[in-house]
Amino acid sequence: MVIVVTNLLLPMNATYFFWLYCTLLWTITGCEKQPEVSEATAIIFSSEEPEQLRVAAYAEALQLLLSRHDSTLSAHRQIDSLLLQKGSVLRDFYRKRDFKTLWNRPVKIEEAANVLLNADENGLAATDYLTEEILTLKRTVAREEYRNPQTLAIMELYLTTGLLQYASHLLAGKLKPHIFHTLWNYPSRDFVWKNQGEILEKYVAADSTAQTFRYLRRHPYYVFLKNQLAFYRQMAAAGVFQPIKCDTAIKKGGSHEAIGILRKRLRAEKVYLHALDTTVLDDSLSEALKIWQYRHGLKQTGILDTMTRNALNVPVEQRIATIRVNMERMRWLPDTLTPNFILVNVADFRLFLFRNGEVVWETPVTAGTRVNQTPMFETYISHLELNPVWNIPQSIITKEVAVDAAKKSNYIARNRFKIINSTGEEVDASTVNWNDVRSGRVRYHVYQPPGEGNQLGKIKFFCVNPHAIYLHDTPNLSKFQFQERAFSHGCIRVWNPFILASLLMGDTTQWNKTAFDKLLAPDTTRNVMLPHREPVHIHYFTAFPDRRQLLILRRDVYGHDRRVLRMLDVPVRNWQ
Repeated sequence: MVIVVTNLLLPMNATYFFWLYCTLLWTITGCEKQPEVSEATAIIFSSEEPEQLRVAAYAEALQLLLSRHDSTLSAHRQIDSLLLQKGSVLRDFYRKRDFKTLWNRPVKIEEAANVLLNADENGLAATDYLTEEILTLKRTVAREEYRNPQTLAIMELYLTTGLLQYASHLLAGKLKPHIFHTLWNYPSRDFVWKNQGEILEKYVAADSTAQTFRYLRRHPYYVFLKNQLAFYRQMAAAGVFQPIKCDTAIKKGGSHEAIGILRKRLRAEKVYLHALDTTVLDDSLSEALKIWQYRHGLKQTGILDTMTRNALNVPVEQRIATIRVNMERMRWLPDTLTPNFILVNVADFRLFLFRNGEVVWETPVTAGTRVNQTPMFETYISHLELNPVWNIPQSIITKEVAVDAAKKSNYIARNRFKIINSTGEEVDASTVNWNDVRSGRVRYHVYQPPGEGNQLGKIKFFCVNPHAIYLHDTPNLSKFQFQERAFSHGCIRVWNPFILASLLMGDTTQWNKTAFDKLLAPDTTRNVMLPHREPVHIHYFTAFPDRRQLLILRRDVYGHDRRVLRMLDVPVRNWQ
């Protein structure tokens, strides 16, 4: 066989001899088809190459790639963009490892890619973690039979960066909570990229990347919501959320074709467990409906009324979105809190007392209105204030007290308010120009002393914070009859506050009603120090488990869910 080589005047460099060698090999072996080679290929190692040589080649390719600082080659523009954002983190990590790669075997690449592709199981979008680029590159890597160091180096950076981004979002949330809650004061959890070495070393040491990520979020509430997300997606795929149409309320014993749809729906949600299929709202279905009403914050009547029907007709996609939003809120918090604390869930209008990590007592509360929303933050109770003085915030003085006092001459006296000027002297209400107070031209300190009608009631739980947000008693108990109790100026009004006080003091025998009554009798303010500071977490969860592990769903009273969902669905690359 004759081989003709033309253009002998070409430069005799290494690339020329490499391709000449390939041409000779192709000719000698009978013109066998050679595997495709990517444009980025520099050297391809055969599968018979010693492992030590292969590892060294991968490390060299990775080091070369990490040293890039330009965007001159179009094939590398995405890598260059990535290195601009995370380059220092990746260089530091791999330098400490002598540029040894993590993902240089097919099984490891496949497992790492699958972890990212399954990000939706945590309510996150897989595309936020370079999965589109990884899938494209996987095809190239497979075509090259995992033997091109440069392609594997690019895959290495995509997988490592995607996994770090994913770990960051699982551990600290994709979004920053202070964007939605300006008073959020929890310690910053934006630590993952700063401590990336520790996270990456877990991948190296772990036998299973998937197992490592499964344990990044282990709080029982988070795991519960994750399971519920999968369950609701299954129901969405099965099409069980059929609209329930009826014009009138259906009571127990009533019959309507909508009852058949209701029965199937409650059975799918595992609330109704009987196999019976009729169009009658019988006893068993009515009892199941009461459980469903409880889970959705409705009056437990067992009647298919308008409010229940409207709640049943909320699209399953909206329920899934609610669960996703609350998983993000859980990611804003550490997996472990102190074992003893108070949790106020504003969206549920309830307070929960935890001891050794378990709920031991709970009570209804009222919270801020849609205009005067209760903020989300952490604080602690230092002491109890018996017969508290209500020092009225300036915002309430200008917006409410001044307005009502200008309209009603007896308003100040009827509410037993005291007015103090800038020199500390008490002022007669009849001499005050309330229009000046309302406009802010004149400022007074207004307070309500202890006694009948005091808006803080008989006890205040002094929460240390600069926002004047407290837990306290209230004389307006009628507000507690409502399911949604957004009535206050932002403070938390507590039902049965003295039971809470007794539990916080630790000895319920000593600190009983009689003991508190004795201290309250003179109508003078007294401070009672707690044995220990009591941590208080004020949050807003619209999806969460109860003590029986039932999913509880609440209305988005403040509209927080909509804002979080809108940002949660924005791709990371659009705001980085």
